[in-house]
Amino acid sequence: EDELQFKPYNQYIEFELVAYGEDMHILTDSALYNDYTYDYALDEIRYDADVELSKPDTYNAVKIFIFITLLIIAASILFKTFNTKNRMHTQHVFYEPAEVPEFYTGIPSDLDPNFAAALVFSKSKSPKDDSGIYSALLLSLARKDYVEIEEYGPSDAMITIKNPAQNQEASIMPAEPLTESEILYYNLLVRHASGNQILMSHLQRRVSQDYEYTGTFEENIKKAITNQGVNGGYIQKADFTGPKDQLLRTAKSYRNWAIILLTFVNLISYFTRLDFAFGSYTILGATCLICSIYLYATAKNYVLLTQVGETEYAKWRGLYNYLKSDHIMSDSNVSNMPLWERFFIYATAFGIPTKVTKALGVKFPENAGAMDAGMGYYSDYGMFNNTY
Repeated sequence: EDELQFKPYNQYIEFELVAYGEDMHILTDSALYNDYTYDYALDEIRYDADVELSKPDTYNAVKIFIFITLLIIAASILFKTFNTKNRMHTQHVFYEPAEVPEFYTGIPSDLDPNFAAALVFSKSKSPKDDSGIYSALLLSLARKDYVEIEEYGPSDAMITIKNPAQNQEASIMPAEPLTESEILYYNLLVRHASGNQILMSHLQRRVSQDYEYTGTFEENIKKAITNQGVNGGYIQKADFTGPKDQLLRTAKSYRNWAIILLTFVNLISYFTRLDFAFGSYTILGATCLICSIYLYATAKNYVLLTQVGETEYAKWRGLYNYLKSDHIMSDSNVSNMPLWERFFIYATAFGIPTKVTKALGVKFPENAGAMDAGMGYYSDYGMFNNTY
């Protein structure tokens, strides 16, 4: 029984009985199948038996071929993956920042919140919910005095649109110029407001129903990132995350192949004469998994920023680290309210406004409430969390 070595693809023994003459039925009366012929069947039976006996050697040769082929493929994938750095530096130019601060406690430059968030997350995974960008643009419009935001009930806000031209005619201090993204959002408010006011809940509903304009608005918001990056000298070309994105796609493909090879292919081959092919599927699957992990970890190094862009990235990433750290709770500059207003705007764009609002409440327990009443856009981030 041990010598039979049954496999999933060969789980029975086949007997063929050939009988001649008058007693041909003696042993086959109870057979499930009888084949009567005037031909000499023994040669055909012997041929079929020889083919069956040769299958182990035939499939062993096939397994050796598959094993060698997959080893070559695995070696090629390993070489290509771990040669990524040389290959990328041959095709592109990458710069290093002048300094890499862990924390940056000021505002590095007067960047548009939309572009600042794109820059901060250009080398890492951005938040799944990008509504913070639109909330930050609205807050920035309020800070620049283009709109006013006041609480309206427990979970809504009234947005009042101001006219900067009228302010200037009245000899009021001119509002700060708007960035491209802020202009797009301001025009969105003007489009949907009744007169010069609109409730946040009404804005959300109207924007969700205005499909064509909203789709164009979203595309223009994305284009604004490229425009500011190129015009400001921060990025080398419009598709500045192209090399990183390509590596991430390759990493995802390797990951999927690893799952397929290590599970489905191994499982299917177990029930055939290929029988794991000496473990070649596992070797190639493990190789794909290792290469996938490596590419996921190193893809962030291949973003096409300029020298200025790399330096700005380091500073803004330092600000991001600062805003989400506990150091913000004990910052002595908290009394500088204009600075903290901008902190809150950028923290909202980064999807981490909670730390800033908490720090404001801790440092100014008495003034925090007054600030909520006087500056409606501080009062409840939740009401702006899904601008549309």
